[in-house]
Amino acid sequence: MIDKATIGILGSPIPSEIFRNPEKIFNSHPLLYDGQVVDIPRLNKDLPGSKKKILIGPGYAIAIYCSRLDGEWKVSKIEVNFPKLIYGHNGCVLSGAQFARALSILFELLVALWGDRRLASRLIPGIDPEGLAFWDKLELPMHLPDSVGVQFLEFYNASHPCSYKTLPVRDESITFGGHRSGVQIAVYRKRRQMREKYKAGHVDTGEEVLRLEVRLRKRHLEEAFQQLDSPTVKFSMESGREGEGRGLVSFTLDDVRRVHRSKMLQFRGMSQVSRSQNKPDQFGVYIAEAYHRFGSGDESVSAWIALFADLDRPVEGFAVANEKGKKSASRRMCRITRACYERLGSLRNRDLGALFCEEAYQYQPGVHVPKKEMVREHQIAGFDILPEIGDVYAPGWEGENEMYYLYPWLNADGNSAFYLPHGDRVAKQLGPRVASTSEAALGD
Repeated sequence: MIDKATIGILGSPIPSEIFRNPEKIFNSHPLLYDGQVVDIPRLNKDLPGSKKKILIGPGYAIAIYCSRLDGEWKVSKIEVNFPKLIYGHNGCVLSGAQFARALSILFELLVALWGDRRLASRLIPGIDPEGLAFWDKLELPMHLPDSVGVQFLEFYNASHPCSYKTLPVRDESITFGGHRSGVQIAVYRKRRQMREKYKAGHVDTGEEVLRLEVRLRKRHLEEAFQQLDSPTVKFSMESGREGEGRGLVSFTLDDVRRVHRSKMLQFRGMSQVSRSQNKPDQFGVYIAEAYHRFGSGDESVSAWIALFADLDRPVEGFAVANEKGKKSASRRMCRITRACYERLGSLRNRDLGALFCEEAYQYQPGVHVPKKEMVREHQIAGFDILPEIGDVYAPGWEGENEMYYLYPWLNADGNSAFYLPHGDRVAKQLGPRVASTSEAALGD
């Protein structure tokens, strides 16, 4: 359940040859073939060319930020999009073993760049006693099925103690907390975002997926994991940032889920809603929700209905000029009133414990881009989980089968496909057709 992450580095040197002759370094290893070095726009106090970033990996999933001090280049942080290292995109939520595999791929890329396994191991948090790395920022996503958009609507009137809430953007995203705040929660429709990012025909067809992404940084990240009091959560002995406490260096999937759930359970004002295509019913629901949020005890519901009905009257305009129009307006008011009282009767806080239960975290839908996944799986076929990483971040990883078997799932275009996680176990549950397909895929 890790999407993007920032690894803070306590001044690790990097070979200057990378900046003097980057083409030679990138062409020396197949993992680095499309890498590049980019100048970072400088501030007034910075010298020209004193800050650069190295971009490597699929879609430049890895960005290594470097600064030159006293003639020596040092790494300050590494930004990683972990799902991109596995899928080639970030439409799916990683399991614990998948995250360990992505971290192992990152390690091998750093070895190829540094040319030294010991130095590279010090840049991965938690695997080297003399490590220089700690987790500075984590994005923790969760996916919920939301085919008709009801789940998304529940967040419209919700509030969260992390900070203020932005208005919904094009009915697709809501953000709680500022961009620079230590805690930020983004709620948005993932499939729509993926269809805008990639060609619509490349993204598999399926129900809409609601993404709930918790973004934690600096001391807020450390405090969230420290409150778990978990034996698998470890901090560095040295300060991650001078004067700001210890740096987070290791955790497991269970720890991540607990942190995510603790933030989700802090939502208030969420209520179950239903979508009606009937305009009078929708109008009544809006009145009820407005009264529920802004009404006071000395105001009657009927007064609110009358007020909103006056605002709506220009819509009916000429219709009330005759008897038939009056009957139509009366029926409309009856429907609005009935919908309003029904909504008030059912309006209640959402059972967050049931919404964010263990099963919801265990079985999460994903958004697949089959062509990217097929290419990426071929590229990383030879990369396994390194024991020193698997033992820290995915205890018991030896028993996990994280291979992805190709299964022909025909969409409207007739030529799409997706991957099944834990393919052999799913194949046994779904029947012989899937099993035979998995064997055929392995044979190819």
